Amino acid sequence: MSFKPSFDLEKHIYVLGALETTTTSTPYKPVQKMYLTGATVTLNTPPAGSGSTVVKLIRNNDPTNVIYTATFNANDSTVNITSSAILNATDNMSLNISSVASTNSGSDLIFKLTYHN
Repeated sequence: MSFKPSFDLEKHIYVLGALETTTTSTPYKPVQKMYLTGATVTLNTPPAGSGSTVVKLIRNNDPTNVIYTATFNANDSTVNITSSAILNATDNMSLNISSVASTNSGSDLIFKLTYHN
């Protein structure tokens, strides 16, 4: 039986400046298991042009092991994710920016995770 507190905690991951494609960022390793309850992903400057800017939260530096995906089309500044996931204490998580919009990729990303232990 697991105990779920009556409130969720938050973990923020930041990417400052214009977004560029990248395979992984500096990983975050939790001290204990995290029960992710969703995420809000925002850009201070939304992307412009054709294509989309796609940001993935990945597990263990493996771009095929995706926890969450946020897809920003032109003029999108917020993506809400409501699905749940689990990150074990033996895992780490990092960001993967797999594609960017053609004219402006967007900038100043905040990936806000909500979770409980």
